[in-house]
Amino acid sequence: MKNYLKGFAPFFIVIVIGLIGIVGYLIAKNIKVPPTPSNQTTTPTQSPIQLPDADTTNWKAYTNTEYGFSFSYPPAVTLYTGNNLNKVENLTYIPVCDLDRSASCLYYSNKEFPNTNFSGAGLSINILKVNSDSCNTLERPTGSVAINEVKFIKGAAGGAAAGNQNEDLIYRTFHNGTCFEIRQRVTTNSSDVNTVNGGVKSFTENDQNKITKLFDQILSTFKFLELKVTPIATNKPQTKKLAYFLPSGWQKVNYEQNTFQIGYDPNTMKTEQGVNGITIYKLRPDPKYGYMSYAFVGLYSYSGGYRHQFIYDKVGQTPQKQDYLPHYKEYEYTYNGKSCLFLAGIGISQINTTWGMCDAGNGKAFLITSIDDTNFQEIVQTIKLL
Repeated sequence: MKNYLKGFAPFFIVIVIGLIGIVGYLIAKNIKVPPTPSNQTTTPTQSPIQLPDADTTNWKAYTNTEYGFSFSYPPAVTLYTGNNLNKVENLTYIPVCDLDRSASCLYYSNKEFPNTNFSGAGLSINILKVNSDSCNTLERPTGSVAINEVKFIKGAAGGAAAGNQNEDLIYRTFHNGTCFEIRQRVTTNSSDVNTVNGGVKSFTENDQNKITKLFDQILSTFKFLELKVTPIATNKPQTKKLAYFLPSGWQKVNYEQNTFQIGYDPNTMKTEQGVNGITIYKLRPDPKYGYMSYAFVGLYSYSGGYRHQFIYDKVGQTPQKQDYLPHYKEYEYTYNGKSCLFLAGIGISQINTTWGMCDAGNGKAFLITSIDDTNFQEIVQTIKLL
């Protein structure tokens, strides 16, 4: 027995030393968790880069009051807006701006780089009809930038068609319920590049950097206008106190995260759990046509700021002047000692809707929407924090 242990001890020591060596090697190589798969579209979270200020001497100023932004631009580019946007389509084979969603387009002519395969470049301000999640998702995210204290996510894109190419830089932000996209596009063509007898020369990376630098200077002047509330001012909010009330025969349902509870009539309503809250469906006047979406209640973070803006941000849309119906009215309530605001009479897709919020305290607030602009309070009065 003793002889066996004597032979085993050195062998055991060798194994231990070997294991220690392997562990040390792995630590030295700084092995990490596998990276996120390349098909993920999560935007990098590093701090935004601040664009440098531009010398705007002799530049022109442009203001778009419809979407609430302004910028300045130099004589080297041409501005296209409104009905003139259609002219951009014929300037290059691949349009330098996306005409179906552009609010304005700055065109940089190919005359700036003569005898090269540079076709033209554009800087467009685009309005995307998407929600905040889609707005903040890019296929090729590269980081973020701060433009006059507003954070934009940044990404890249590209394409080609019939011997023509485009390279894009994309900046997006969700502001006042609208997705704004600023897109820089440089287009080139591959025909007759580097031909014999002094033909067309290739548009170089250094050339493209000059355009990017100019566009970045223009971007540094981009600003959002101060938000002005446009609802009809003649209807002053009506103040009323609401108290918790669950009608006879109604049932309670807890949100799946057990943060709040609401009531509903099981004879005419049914509920559905969602990512952000609970949707209530109600039987149509003719039951054979089934249920229709009736109301939504969700609980969100709330900093205590401008209540209209909270509603617009969470709904994902800011009403325009034409969306306010003739009977539009704002209602001011207190519920459980907290303030509530409801905007009744907003017409969306030919549907009469009510948008509202109730402060829940502790940095939270409820978003309540309904297609009923006369009796939406019956749902509000069944809301209870858990």
